[in-house]
Amino acid sequence: MNIDVIGRVRPSIRNEGPCTLAIGSDNRVSSRPGGQSFVFQHLYQQGSSNLDVYSRHVEPMVDIFLAGYNVCFMCFGESGSGKSFTLAGDSSMKNGLVPLPIFFPDAFLYSQDGARENSKVTLRMVEIYQEKVRDLMVIPTTSDGGLQLRHTAEGGVEVDGAIVTQVNKASEATTLFREGWTRRNEEMTDQGLASNQSAVVLQLDLTYVAKETGLPNRSRFTLVDLPGSEKLIFESTHIRMRDGPLLSRAIVAFAGVAKELSSKRNANRVINYNQSVLTRLLQEELGGNCRTRCLVCMKPQSDSDVLAGTLRVAEQLALVNTFPILNDLYAQFLLTQIRARLLKLELDLGSDVGGGQGRPAMSDVKTELQRVQTENLQLRDKSERLLYRLEQLQSKYGTLAHSKADLNSELLSTEEEKLKVGKALVELEIENNKLKEELEAQKFEMGNRILELENQLLEASMRAEQWHADAMKLRQTEDERKQLADEFVRIKEQLLTQTRDYDALVAKNEELSMELLNLVNTKNELLKQRDNMSLAGMRGAQHDPQAEMQRIKAMIAKTPAEMAAAAGGGRGSSRRQQLPAERRMLRTGELDRELEGLRGQYDKDQEKLRDRINFLLKELQDTRQLAKNRLREISEVKAALVTARSDAQQMQLQYNRCQHKLKDLQEEYKSRLGRYVQDIAEHEDSRGGGGGDGGSLRDYVTSMLADLRRAHKSREEQLAAAAQEFRGRMMDTAREHERLLVAHESLRQRVLESAPDVDPGPPIDQLRLTDEELISGTQSELLRLTEELTRARKEAANLKLRLGARPDTGERQRLADGEAHDFQDLRRQIRDFNNSVQAELETERAGLIARNQALEEQLREARRKLEKQQRRPRDSQPLERPSELRWAAVDVAAAAAVKIGEIAAVRTNSLDDANKSARWCVLSHLHPVHWLPAGRPILTHRCCRRHVDDEQLQQDDKRQATTGSFHHWCGEAKQFKAMDTGL
Repeated sequence: MNIDVIGRVRPSIRNEGPCTLAIGSDNRVSSRPGGQSFVFQHLYQQGSSNLDVYSRHVEPMVDIFLAGYNVCFMCFGESGSGKSFTLAGDSSMKNGLVPLPIFFPDAFLYSQDGARENSKVTLRMVEIYQEKVRDLMVIPTTSDGGLQLRHTAEGGVEVDGAIVTQVNKASEATTLFREGWTRRNEEMTDQGLASNQSAVVLQLDLTYVAKETGLPNRSRFTLVDLPGSEKLIFESTHIRMRDGPLLSRAIVAFAGVAKELSSKRNANRVINYNQSVLTRLLQEELGGNCRTRCLVCMKPQSDSDVLAGTLRVAEQLALVNTFPILNDLYAQFLLTQIRARLLKLELDLGSDVGGGQGRPAMSDVKTELQRVQTENLQLRDKSERLLYRLEQLQSKYGTLAHSKADLNSELLSTEEEKLKVGKALVELEIENNKLKEELEAQKFEMGNRILELENQLLEASMRAEQWHADAMKLRQTEDERKQLADEFVRIKEQLLTQTRDYDALVAKNEELSMELLNLVNTKNELLKQRDNMSLAGMRGAQHDPQAEMQRIKAMIAKTPAEMAAAAGGGRGSSRRQQLPAERRMLRTGELDRELEGLRGQYDKDQEKLRDRINFLLKELQDTRQLAKNRLREISEVKAALVTARSDAQQMQLQYNRCQHKLKDLQEEYKSRLGRYVQDIAEHEDSRGGGGGDGGSLRDYVTSMLADLRRAHKSREEQLAAAAQEFRGRMMDTAREHERLLVAHESLRQRVLESAPDVDPGPPIDQLRLTDEELISGTQSELLRLTEELTRARKEAANLKLRLGARPDTGERQRLADGEAHDFQDLRRQIRDFNNSVQAELETERAGLIARNQALEEQLREARRKLEKQQRRPRDSQPLERPSELRWAAVDVAAAAAVKIGEIAAVRTNSLDDANKSARWCVLSHLHPVHWLPAGRPILTHRCCRRHVDDEQLQQDDKRQATTGSFHHWCGEAKQFKAMDTGL
């Protein structure tokens, strides 16, 4: 069964460009038109994922592995083609091909009924680099010499001493793999990363009892990450000469075994797998009992020669036959028996060759021979490297010899360049200071502008809140107006109802009036009828006069009673109905008048509200416009601030670049001076001579050392200026911090006044920098620098003694003979002395600066105490001994003056400047205590008496010269002492 060869094209990374591989429709990949090509069984394009590769080509192998067959999956390709990503994934939680198959044996064992007994999964993982095998299951150590391969009858070729870990869960196996993968060799060598030249072999062994046969099956899943194939384009001899005999042996041997296996496809072939450790370990996977599949990884843009070599090996692998069988119990016994016979034959052969007992076996001889050959190759490689290094040193020495004649001219040109650079640096510093001043001014103006805008914004916020309150009142007034309108509608409806009732009453009254009129008319008619009837009765009285008279009287009596009753009833009901109507009319008039008054008041309120709303809208519009203008101004200020910061950063960057350039020029100048001293020594040695030549050499060395001191002095001045600039920046930062604290307290008070419930932030006491922290830090730095200064002085004294000793006769003879060892020692001494002097100067400068800062802090504390004493009222209780406080403060001031004078003497090497500095310090520091609250002049005397001591002046010449000028000040102080006593 042939090895399956599939391909995969890595996705393009950033700035790599599109894929340029020549890929045909039948999965054919060509290195160039008409060049090496190969047709893959399947080709994964750039868009494919690890899961696609696993689902199509790895998962079937897992099924074969679970069935009891040995399987192997290897990744082959050049470095950077995606082999490691395919196997292990990446850090973004994208799994590779290795963690996925681990879950299936675990699920397979736990899914079988009764199959968990006597079943296990073991894991081992090794790395092969420069023919050394390293176990990735343990933490690497520096003394790790590598593991050896061992041929056993049970397992074949195995790594002797490698840890075999039994895993019970898939997650445990995945964790072990991740830990082992991180232990790979990631060192950077001359040939690139070591992981690109190493091979990783992971062996996953499965042992379980088959349910069908009841016999144990044992299978192995091997995953291999092969070294990069880019070395295959060169010849083996060229690779051995360039990289050494061991670095690329694994990939070269792998290609050679693949070529040999492709040409010998029969089962009776004999292949030499002992060409490398990798091929020896993978002999079953390459040509034995294993089902092997190889994934060839390719870059989207690959070198045509490298791609041709990769495709050539892939084509050879596709022609290799393997012979996988089911690893049941009988097959295992058969393979064990065959291996045991082979080992026995090798052992017998070794005994026969040895000629008797006590002789080493053939395997031991082969192992020793291989070890000796490996050592020889390593020694040969080391010798070649040393020869190459010697040639480089000789060429470099020749170049230096040719360049000696130009040292003087280059030195002069360097001096000129140094002067030009110094002048340019001074100009840049001046310009930088101007820019800093302008930037600070702009920054201060912008800060004030920002504060003003913040105040205006706060006022606008307060006005907006006032407008919101007015709007709330307006809404309340509008609600009241709506209620009044509803009340007005209700009253109007009542008025309409009462009007309708009144109209009904008026109509009824009119009806009653008409009825009364009818009754009156009826009465008149009845009266007329009565008269007529009277006349008629008088005429017919002779018939029944008495009856007629009775009838008429009854009619007459009835008619007035009925009329009266009708009239009385109509008048009573009409009156009763008329009174409520009159009341309602009166109430309606009052309501109309009240309604008119409410309407007038409502119209007035509406007019006032309209005016107020118009005013508020106008003010709101003006505020919005003002806010827009302020925001635009803030944006402009921010833009200007950003521009200024960018300009400042550019200037700082240019300044730093100039500083580094100046430093490099100074270092180069010092190195050239050292070489110049060496040339002078060689010149004096070539001339030959005796003691006179030694004195001349010493003079030359002394002049060169003077030049070195000048260079160190210039560097010290440069560093002092940088330290002073840094101190100025710190002071500016402190002032800015105080300004921010003031602004913070102002805003905090405003917040407390406007909204007491809101957290205004921490008080300024919690944001201040305490003096204790600064003083403790300064003192600790002072102690550290003092120790370093003492140690540097001791080293400098030792070097001075070594350089000051005169050589004896033997040494002068060796100088005369021209031996290079003495000159090298002299150059080393000069270089050490140079470094020690520089370190001493730097340390002493730092210590003096730290001492100066500490003394200034003490002086400021004394000033504060004196000012506090001066501000006390005259009628308060005076101190018992006020002069003691004054003298203590004066002592501190004088001590600071002496120290500052010493610093000036050391840094300037000028006694006049030191005396001037000390005198200025005394005057400036004694001035605050000249006057007491009573207005009497007092001067000091104890400071001069304390610090002008003959024994102390004899300790240091510089300090004696510096403090000697204080005797004059002592005399003046003694005169003022008498004045103070009299006062």
